[in-house]
Amino acid sequence: MNEEPNFKQIFLETHLTKECKQKLWDGEIDIYNLEELKFCTKRAEKVYGDYLSTMENVYGPNFSEYPDDPVVWARVIGEGRTRRVYGI
Repeated sequence: MNEEPNFKQIFLETHLTKECKQKLWDGEIDIYNLEELKFCTKRAEKVYGDYLSTMENVYGPNFSEYPDDPVVWARVIGEGRTRRVYGI
């Protein structure tokens, strides 16, 4: 808990259902398995799925070994929007 949260953690904490967040905290589900994650909205699920596939395109199949990439977040979350992506 002494480390700063990353974009992925903040996004999941904000957009997962209450039950799914509890399973995530308990270590029952994997943050890289889109089928296990239950989002509050379809839009949030699509954005996170786009993030995972973009990370895989950029870093290859072992992208989970790399830290969050703010450029990838800005590209995925900011796509089609004219507003600023917070913190990036």
